[in-house]
Amino acid sequence: MTVTGLTRGALYQFSVIVSVTIGESLLSSISSIYAATVPLAPAAPTIVLQTASAITIKWIEPDNGGNNIDDYQVKMCLGSSASCSFATIAVTTNGAT
Repeated sequence: MTVTGLTRGALYQFSVIVSVTIGESLLSSISSIYAATVPLAPAAPTIVLQTASAITIKWIEPDNGGNNIDDYQVKMCLGSSASCSFATIAVTTNGAT
């Protein structure tokens, strides 16, 4: 069953009963569920391996806000830290790398 018209980030509580010809069951236990939100930012990437010509990074997967994570966009600063312009250098669907 899909419940629509929910407000993103709002908390909803659900319970279920069963109805038959002779009556209804007791209520099930209550599940408290938040409607999906945007994910939190991942932690800053850390270096796994560094050579003269390459860097391997990893990060910790963030709270996904109730959604499956589609991909991670790895961005790199082009220019100096004072005038940084971030460009996407990779897109990965493997999760934290």
